Amino acid sequence: MMMRSFALTTFLTTATLGTDTPSPITASPPTATPTTDDRCHFSRPDFSHLECCPTFADQMRYNATTRELSATGYVEPTLTSGVFSKYKLEGNEGAELAVATMEGGLILETTIDFGEKMTKLVNGVNELTDNPIFGEWNTTRQDWIGRNCTWEAVTNYLNGGGRGLRLRRKNLSTLTIKDLLDGTTEVTAEPADNEDEIYVVFTDNAVVEVSLPQATVTKLFMGPGGFLFFPDVENYAPGICWVTKSGTQNMDVMYNPQHGWRGDEGTRANLAADCTGFQWSYDFDTANPTQSPSAEPTSSAASPKGSTTLVAILLLGLTVGTIYF
Repeated sequence: MMMRSFALTTFLTTATLGTDTPSPITASPPTATPTTDDRCHFSRPDFSHLECCPTFADQMRYNATTRELSATGYVEPTLTSGVFSKYKLEGNEGAELAVATMEGGLILETTIDFGEKMTKLVNGVNELTDNPIFGEWNTTRQDWIGRNCTWEAVTNYLNGGGRGLRLRRKNLSTLTIKDLLDGTTEVTAEPADNEDEIYVVFTDNAVVEVSLPQATVTKLFMGPGGFLFFPDVENYAPGICWVTKSGTQNMDVMYNPQHGWRGDEGTRANLAADCTGFQWSYDFDTANPTQSPSAEPTSSAASPKGSTTLVAILLLGLTVGTIYF
């Protein structure tokens, strides 16, 4: 039986009335084009990872003036019937991802939860000429010519029997406010309708790790040996193309991947509203996590599973320095 993983973040805030509250299998067409910058950006100052969407902890808040409980992109804004003057916020970040390999009209799908990872073997297009997505490998320029990484091209290719990956993410996060004065009153904001559908195609057969680093972000990672073989072509460069229902698309070609190159790319949509993101990263110079292709999902070691113990540990560790007077 699969255990469901979740992350619970608790903030304790004290407020006084009259003062400001501290701010703690048919592919549908894309729903909209991005409303803001559609590229993810490296975090600063050390550029250690890609920032695609705001975190749940950053978005959690209660406004005592409007009585609105919110976490943009994660839960639906909810009004409380009365004003909470002394309260506790409990955020439960959750999501599920349906991971499906597609080939020859056959779709094999498995679902993982937030905090879990899965390694999948995905067959590539494996064509150097007349490639419907990547075009043609030009031996003179040593590059792909005539690329067509668009929603229409990719979905038509995969739904017509092509080889690739389909990822369907569903947000399941909730946010609860509890009254610390009476100890019983609480209100819960339900999950925002923040979903996405992503199609991914590779030039060649590949092994990738799929995960949900955030309830709003889907991630693919490839380590050494991720591409199982290369054509016998000088300076050949494999590639990946992804398109999203939220409206973003991108193609990344990995030149000289045998030489220990690393990369981090990502796209996002609706940054100012219900942000949704896709992150692609590869590291051909670091050992790939040991896991068999298409293995059952396993929870990350950092993902707690016991809800009673979890609350006790996080309350102890996260309420320090979060009380306001």
